[in-house]
Formats: sequence, structure tokens, C-alpha cells
Amino acid sequence: MDISGFLTLIAVILTGFSLLSRGQKVTYVHRFGVIHIIAFVLGFGTVLSCLFYDTLSAHNLLLPYKFIAGFDENDLLLLASLSMFVLFIISTLYGFTPEHRLESLCNSVDELLTSNALGDLVYVLSENITYFEDDSSRGERDKNILSTTMIRLLLSQRFTDYLSEMDYQLYLRLLKLDCHSEVSTRKFNEFLRKQLSDRRSSLLWEAKLLREAYSPRVPSNHTPLLKSLYHEQDTKLRYSFYQQIGYCAQEYLKENRVLEVIKTAPDNVTTDDIINNGLIGLHIFLVFNLLKSDLKRGVIVRYGNDVRAPYIVLKSILFPLVEAKTVPSDLLQPDWTLH
Repeated sequence: MDISGFLTLIAVILTGFSLLSRGQKVTYVHRFGVIHIIAFVLGFGTVLSCLFYDTLSAHNLLLPYKFIAGFDENDLLLLASLSMFVLFIISTLYGFTPEHRLESLCNSVDELLTSNALGDLVYVLSENITYFEDDSSRGERDKNILSTTMIRLLLSQRFTDYLSEMDYQLYLRLLKLDCHSEVSTRKFNEFLRKQLSDRRSSLLWEAKLLREAYSPRVPSNHTPLLKSLYHEQDTKLRYSFYQQIGYCAQEYLKENRVLEVIKTAPDNVTTDDIINNGLIGLHIFLVFNLLKSDLKRGVIVRYGNDVRAPYIVLKSILFPLVEAKTVPSDLLQPDWTLH
């Protein structure tokens, strides 16, 4: 390989980089670290040494490769080209963002949000979510920078609507980055309430699938959203799941038509539409299955000074159902016509 071949390789790499999406460019640029700087310096030095190969050879400055028989400037350029190509592939597939680039990455995330490049923004977040989650070696200043950036993202309604519909698992991971902040908690509750109120949502679809499964009804890879919520380790978020099920069940029971239907005994509990397809049926299944899962682990969820999770079940679901199931007064009067 000669100089023109090496320069052609560099041109191909730069052309390929220019064809990347904006999100990919942001991701790969922030993976540029010390190793890449060293490789760039060595590559630049290799090209210069090959350009002045004869001059260096005349002054015995061709160390170390003059000791290798048959190794000339073309072989050196070929070796440099292969090394740079391998480094490029490794950086693309297995690269990571250095810790000192966090602030710059957060600034780029803000720019993507401001320019409404939501698709590119989601790509950057998905590629760096593990990096954001690992704060073991992160200073307090960097933690505050990341927290501020996440708050800006979560306060953008267009972004949260877009991401919760496109990739709810990534959305939940973003919420858990700073799960004790007021913004994250409110957004988590909004997400749950939306999922529990729409019978076409992923959460209720998974709940129906889980209810129809054989016992034990434990979330699996077939129900990834429920699996994530059931296995949630943060007490505050787990308690919020109980709360939102209770709130949504109460709102559903407030509809007069629903109450009237519930008061009517079903002809067949196996085929009854309210039991099988009604939201209240799915809410009841979810809250009792979740409570059963916690009790098996010996856990009764309670956050701070709030009431325990079983009380939410009683107050929000069982008590309203009992109150709705009133017995008509005429059924309480004795029928003397039978005598």
C-alpha cells in the first residue's frame, strides 16, 4: 500500500462517519478518548515517516522497522491502515464514553432535545443508558449535571410521550436514574395511570395474558413490563404501583354504569365480560397478584409514613365494591303470599 491508498482509507472512514445519523455522530464522537488520540498521533507520524522515507533512511532514522528484512514504507502503511481499521471497528462496536465526557454528552442531549430530534435523542440515550446508570466513580458535580439533564428531558411532554410509546423500558430506566426526585416520581405515576386506564396499553395486555396463564402467575419474559414492575427494588416506586392501581380502580368505579353492571350477578363467571375484559377485573387481578407476590417474599410495602399496601387494596378496591353491591330493599321484606 502506498500513500494514496492510506489516504483513500482515511477518506472512506470520514465519508462513512459523515453518512451517520446525528444521534450516531454524537454517540461516537463522545467515545473519542486517549487511545484514539494516541492512534491519531501514531498514524500521522507514520504517514510523515513514509513521505520522508528516503531522507530518514539516509540518516539511519528508520528505527525500529529497518531491522525487519523486506519491511519498507508500503508495508508500514499497510500495517497502519489495518490497525486504524480494527480500532475503528472496535470503537464502533465496543466503545464507551469516558467519564470526563459526561458534561459534553449532556450538553449534546440538551441540543437534540431543543432541536426536537427525538429519534436521534432516543438513540443516544439507549446507547448510553448503562453508562448513565453506573455512578460508582462519579463525583457529586457530575451527578448534579446528569440529574439536571434528566429533569429537562422528563419535563418535555413531547419527549416523554414519544419515548413512553416507543420504548417504555428505556423510559422506565431513565425515570429510575433519579427516582427520588419529585419530577421522576410524578412522571412514573403518570405513566402508570395512563397504562392502567387504557385497555389497549402494554401493561393491561400483559395483565390479561398473565391472568390467563397457568399458575403460578409470575411475570416472565413474555410480560416484560410487569416483570420490571414486580421486581422493582425501590420502595417508593413499588408503593406507587399499588397507589396507581387503587386510584385507577376508584376512577373506574365512579362511573354509574359500571356500578350498575357490577351489582348484577353474572350468569356465568367463566364467560362474564366484566370479569374477563373489564378494567376493574384486571385491576383486581393485578393488585392481588402483586400483593401475593410480595407476601411470598415476606414483604409488605410501605413508604415513609404512608399506609401499608394492603390498606390501599381495602380502601380503593374492596370497600367500594362492597358499597356498590347493595341489596334492594324489596328483597329484605318477607313475602307473606307464600303462606
